[in-house]
Amino acid sequence: MQDEILAKERKFHDIWASTIDIEGIRVVDYFESCTAPENRFIIKQMRDLTDKYLLDLECTPI
Repeated sequence: MQDEILAKERKFHDIWASTIDIEGIRVVDYFESCTAPENRFIIKQMRDLTDKYLLDLECTPI
């Protein structure tokens, strides 16, 4: 059962990720807005992210 759930999750996220325009993501608009102080803090701690990729994993109990 757990394997089936993980397979469905993997398929869902693979399909979703294939639709994302990575070059079109506007980091400032999405992560550094005045309504996201925790994101500004995290980005400041990571320093320069030029030419780097980030993977954001949401932890959701199954």
